[in-house]
Amino acid sequence: MTERFHLGPGTLAYARALGFDIPAGGHRSLALEPRVYYGLFAAAEPMAADLYQGVLDHFGFETLDPALLIGLCSENLASAALRIAQYKPLIGPLGLDVGQDNGGLQLRFSWPEPLPVPPLLLAIETLFWVALARRGPVVPQPALTVTLPALPPERGLFEQIIGTRVMLGARQEIGFSARAASAPFSSRRDDLVEVLQRSLCVVATDRSFITALRQALTSALPAGRATIGTIASDLGMSRRTLQRRLGEAGTSFRQELTAVRAALDAQLIEARGHSSAEAAFLLGFRDVNSLYRARKSWDGAAIRDKAAAE
Repeated sequence: MTERFHLGPGTLAYARALGFDIPAGGHRSLALEPRVYYGLFAAAEPMAADLYQGVLDHFGFETLDPALLIGLCSENLASAALRIAQYKPLIGPLGLDVGQDNGGLQLRFSWPEPLPVPPLLLAIETLFWVALARRGPVVPQPALTVTLPALPPERGLFEQIIGTRVMLGARQEIGFSARAASAPFSSRRDDLVEVLQRSLCVVATDRSFITALRQALTSALPAGRATIGTIASDLGMSRRTLQRRLGEAGTSFRQELTAVRAALDAQLIEARGHSSAEAAFLLGFRDVNSLYRARKSWDGAAIRDKAAAE
């Protein structure tokens, strides 16, 4: 199977906000071969200066997909790096090795071969970590060292933004101090980490069609987009093909939608800290009464309602 980079709703919006020319024709997610994905960054190299600033301006909860958002919700940079390294393969064939020597943090990247990685893509990936180290901690933390196999476009500006000189080396590496690695995050959200981690663990261990469908449903529910036509488009197939695949799997769209809602509802209740109105929104219901009616029809609803009332 060809390795692909997966651009979900968050990364698509992020890429468009940064100025990448990605077609908006109904796409909520795209899976691009490395050749095509790299081509986006090679073509955008003349826009490097604007893109560098764009990464910092648009970095946040509203532009990150779950596999990256879980890092921003972590307790510190070291924990964020370990979590992102675990789930980054869900986004694409980019390996991340996390080392901690003498308390410091060393990130080493492995890109798909044999295609050369565009210098702009190396720079943007580096800026993600620079932005995370600035936006996550209570006190912004700098990168100590940055090593790249190719110098970034607009090198002077890039070095000014990241606050350190770029060194040439055989592979991409970013180093942070022990202080930066352990600095507490102001954006820490243990409740969101718990929900995200459970969802991502399921996807990481099972890349089947049903899992892909449930992942698409999970992303679409809060936006009220969980219709069969929209989900079929997200999965890159027609509505009729989706119905056929569901039939072959012995299930239906309604059954899968109900299963996803029930599972997410159970996670939200267990995590606590969410009102019924927030739960209704996250599960794609029009109002709280619709959520209550749905709970009555789900297996184990009485147990969950009792837990929510405690």
